[in-house]
Amino acid sequence: WEWSEILWVVAIALAIHFVLRRSRFGIRVIATGGNLLGAAEAGVPTRRVKVWCFVLCSFLSGIVGIVDAVKYGSMDPGNAGVNYILYAVGACVIGGTALTGGRGTVIGAFIGAILIGVLQAGLQVIGVSTNDFFVYIGVIMILAMTLNGWLDRLAARTRSS
Repeated sequence: WEWSEILWVVAIALAIHFVLRRSRFGIRVIATGGNLLGAAEAGVPTRRVKVWCFVLCSFLSGIVGIVDAVKYGSMDPGNAGVNYILYAVGACVIGGTALTGGRGTVIGAFIGAILIGVLQAGLQVIGVSTNDFFVYIGVIMILAMTLNGWLDRLAARTRSS
């Protein structure tokens, strides 16, 4: 990665974090993701919020596709994007996002992405094959999900007592 790319990613992550934490739309997104029924009963237009979230996700995915096509000089609709799904889910889970919904931050996902990048670079330096890297990411995701569930149960126990 070049420094200009890293600065763009940081800027986008901070902008999305700001929108989710400080705008009416962001608060509605967090409410809808945390408790759909509760948000609907509080007057949040949950259907409209979900549609706009899909629209924004599709728009940003299209931008990334265009940038990658320009950067690499070609577009491969085959298996090239499959690895990105693992990276994205892994970054979110390692960053503290609950797969059951309702908890997670953009900054946490960004930190998870950094950790995956550091892990990948470190494993390449010591000579681990690319195929084994996916095993390591899977194990780390399982550990993060287990820790996430354990912390949820611990928090529920402390709230109830």
